[in-house]
Amino acid sequence: MYTSRSRSPKGKCQQYGVLFCFALLLIADLGATMFLLLIYGTVQDKSSPACQQTQGTCPTDFSAFTFVVGIYPFAYIASPVIGLMSLLFWLPFWIKRFVEWNLGSILSACASVAAYLWFYDDLVQNQLGVATAQVAVKFALAILAQVHLASMLKQFDNNRRRRLRSAQGDRFTAGSVLDTPFF
Repeated sequence: MYTSRSRSPKGKCQQYGVLFCFALLLIADLGATMFLLLIYGTVQDKSSPACQQTQGTCPTDFSAFTFVVGIYPFAYIASPVIGLMSLLFWLPFWIKRFVEWNLGSILSACASVAAYLWFYDDLVQNQLGVATAQVAVKFALAILAQVHLASMLKQFDNNRRRRLRSAQGDRFTAGSVLDTPFF
């Protein structure tokens, strides 16, 4: 499944480190996503006839915005939100959904870099680093999410094992038919 190669952290300190890095990267991803969508929403279409006539205000071109959001419909926006929900609810269901949506948003993040390069002349050139760093953040989130999922599944498995054990031993063998006398 998801955790075939991911190993869960051994100690509590490592588990908290993974959790802290996961939360920090999710917040960075959400911030970069909103920042880039704001930038793509303000791209002006300088080739339109209305811009050439007014010599000042140009109409907004939403093609970069729709290209990035429409690659894997709304995965670019939904992925950080689902990741934050997985931290809030602390259920393997949400972290599995985050892994799926994050893979779709990696494709959208790569499309975001392509859209930034396409509109490079109309945008601030030094902010291209935000778009490329977001791709690296999404890949790091994909790895950390699998490690976090392995840690959660291990923790749930240990809790389930603890509940099945009683103070006298294992619940399934204590008080079995073999311990009762026949006569």
